[in-house]
Amino acid sequence: YSPWNEPNIRNFWDPPDAIAYVALQRQAYTAVKAADPTALVLSAPLAGLSFSDPAKGAYAFIENAYKAGLAGYADIIGWNAYPALTPEAEPTDQQGHPTPSSLNGQRYLRTIVDRYDPGRPIWLMEHSWSTCTSCTPGGVNTATEDVQADYLVRAFTYRRRYLAGSTDRIFWYNLRDSSTNKNRWEDNQGLLRFDWSPKPAYAALSLVSVPRPPGAIPAPGSSAGDPNARGIFATPELPRPAAVSPLPSQVVSSKGRLRLGPLRLRFERRTIRVNTKVFTTAPVRLIVEGYSTRRWKRITTVKVATTGRLALSLPDAGYLGIRIRARLASAARWQVARVARVPRPSGARAGR
Repeated sequence: YSPWNEPNIRNFWDPPDAIAYVALQRQAYTAVKAADPTALVLSAPLAGLSFSDPAKGAYAFIENAYKAGLAGYADIIGWNAYPALTPEAEPTDQQGHPTPSSLNGQRYLRTIVDRYDPGRPIWLMEHSWSTCTSCTPGGVNTATEDVQADYLVRAFTYRRRYLAGSTDRIFWYNLRDSSTNKNRWEDNQGLLRFDWSPKPAYAALSLVSVPRPPGAIPAPGSSAGDPNARGIFATPELPRPAAVSPLPSQVVSSKGRLRLGPLRLRFERRTIRVNTKVFTTAPVRLIVEGYSTRRWKRITTVKVATTGRLALSLPDAGYLGIRIRARLASAARWQVARVARVPRPSGARAGR
């Protein structure tokens, strides 16, 4: 149960008033629990927005709500966030904090909640990118249908990799477009179009599904730090066919010799560090690719003149694997390749 929605913006509570909202929350919580002690009662999800006046932003509202007595009257803290950029982007507000609409902002929200209500679970109740076209009157965030699908996979992968101990769940908003009007931002957030035909995001949702062993499904409202909740942070792995290198690791031809050493991958603050060694008798061209949303995508190209160590820093965009293909500069086709699965970030709050 959630007794209200986004009370921190005038669309739903005019003018926003944390004290008045908490009075409602406390009455609703008490009444629901009296009728059903096992019920889960969320705080009203806040609109993850920043304002020029920091006293009006979402972070300030949740702090004021706690100061007004929210603690003890919400089993779970609700939040709504529509990132203006990519899922992995780290924009900041005027106070230098992660913007409350970003996934990265969930970590800062965690610090606020823990200050007043240690360990209280956080659920992201609304999260998506709209596929509106002209987006009037203005759009919070937009994407083509293909990009929407890509961002969905990357958003859930980001949560599993970097928000362990911060945010237990993400709910995509919503299932189906609200109308056929392609100009309205809020009408085009669905996984399905208004006529129920699926967008690419509908199929992409299955890509973030991870089988859970018996007993791994957490009890409702359990903290992400609970051992029983571990299964919800399992990340999809690179599919076996994609993990097979399409080319040998070395070649000898009339144009020269070329060999790629094994790829070594590790995480460092949401960046994938790639290390390998290139053995060559002539200049080499390489293409670096990442596997995401069921296909390999080009990340960058590199030129190497002589034998030596190759070290790259790649921003994590939800990649499950990294692949390098290489050829002698004088050759017309790729000749060698190496593939490696992206490892899991270490630590419960990896990437901090």
